[in-house]
Amino acid sequence: MKMKLPTLVLCGAVAAFLVGCGGETAGEGEGPDITASETVNRGSDISEEPECPELFPADRVVPVKLELSEEAWAGITADPEAEQFYQGNINFDGVLVEGVGIRTKGNSSLHFVTQMGSERLPFKVDFNRYIDGLEFCGTKKLVFNNGFKDPTLIREHLAYRLARELGLKAPRTAFVDLTVAGNHLGLYTMVETVDDDLFRERCFGNDDGDQYKPEPPNGSLLYAGDTFADYPSIEVENNEDTTDHAALLMMLDILNHGPAEQLPSVLDVDEALRHIALDVALTNLDSYIGNGHNYYLTEQDGVFSIILWDVNEAFGNFSCGCDRDGIINLRIYDPSCGPLDDRPLIATLLAQPEYEQQYQAVLQTLVDDYLTDDGMAAWVDEAADLIRPYVEADTTKFYSTEQFELGLTEDIIDPSMPMGGNAIGLRAFIAERKASIAGQLAGELPADNKGKGSCSSGGGPGPGPNPEKCPDGICDAAEQANPKLCPEDCP
Repeated sequence: MKMKLPTLVLCGAVAAFLVGCGGETAGEGEGPDITASETVNRGSDISEEPECPELFPADRVVPVKLELSEEAWAGITADPEAEQFYQGNINFDGVLVEGVGIRTKGNSSLHFVTQMGSERLPFKVDFNRYIDGLEFCGTKKLVFNNGFKDPTLIREHLAYRLARELGLKAPRTAFVDLTVAGNHLGLYTMVETVDDDLFRERCFGNDDGDQYKPEPPNGSLLYAGDTFADYPSIEVENNEDTTDHAALLMMLDILNHGPAEQLPSVLDVDEALRHIALDVALTNLDSYIGNGHNYYLTEQDGVFSIILWDVNEAFGNFSCGCDRDGIINLRIYDPSCGPLDDRPLIATLLAQPEYEQQYQAVLQTLVDDYLTDDGMAAWVDEAADLIRPYVEADTTKFYSTEQFELGLTEDIIDPSMPMGGNAIGLRAFIAERKASIAGQLAGELPADNKGKGSCSSGGGPGPGPNPEKCPDGICDAAEQANPKLCPEDCP
């Protein structure tokens, strides 16, 4: 079956996808099944738009082919870290879209895989790169992540699912069986992108507000000055030519200097508390609470939402200087990699008794309803059962099939993999982290570290990141997240 979409046709009724952003079923399941007998080739006739396939099915693995010329593939493999776009096609579940942009993407998942000489690279598809106005079934961009550092290949899927269950604005995911330029690369996780005006329309109802992607050092959201030029590592994602950044500067000022009662006028506080609680519950340290990145700030009418991104190292798969005990027992009131005062989003919110109680309530909900045998542990089984045949057939995956099965429950230690190759067993993590959070909430386990952070040199379980020293012989957390930061320490 092959349904070809002409390059200037917008696929499907986008309005069908402009639904609520939170919740497990939001935006999923609208697309009808397409049978093998259905073929559409409308040429220049755009009076009727073809129906879309289901982009994010929960019950099957979708076949996807990224079609590139031999020259384009040679260019990608010659220098994957150049992240250069090439024009090609995408065949999604039998639906062909021509003229899309295709490139590699990622930090450690790209850098270390390149160093390994593997073709199992992460990819990004931009439908709008070469043909203005081209989109596909309610999206303009998709990314395909390669499962680097995750022997189970389901961490990212589970973390985003939990975020949506908590009502957060978070990308949707699907498992795909990926072929690129005729090379069968195997099981990947496809993720909806946040830097897409259609994502913002789906989640906010419009694309009017400013969006930013903070990176270290300004990703901490510490106040650095009263002009946008004082924050060079906060990237502008839209409205570049029209925004004066006044809303962002106001939010940073109030977050750092108060008064606290004005916080709701510049920040969706409830959403921020749920976001922090999610990162803490999953010990997701490759995030704001860790290195101060992997999230977006999206503004509507002067109020900012925090949107999760790049959660492939959740469930304790990014140590940030913590040992295993520190990962499992990450302090719920000191969950940062370094001094808590360096993370004003946490310090300022939790300093307010009302917000601290809301935060505690979210953590209690996670303990009671999600970090359970019939919650996330059941999700592990569900996802593993779905992908198991594809894992077994996958010849490019980074870990063995035996490690996939073991990693669902028990810890994996594989020194042959970059960055140690260690991963806590998923079911073990869920059970142990649940017990730790419950004990901290009940006052039975240490829940803070006197503001020093859980992963700081000032009393925490590990040395913590020190990205300002390069080289110092230590491949610290910040350098792990961005290998280009200090290649001398993280070769």
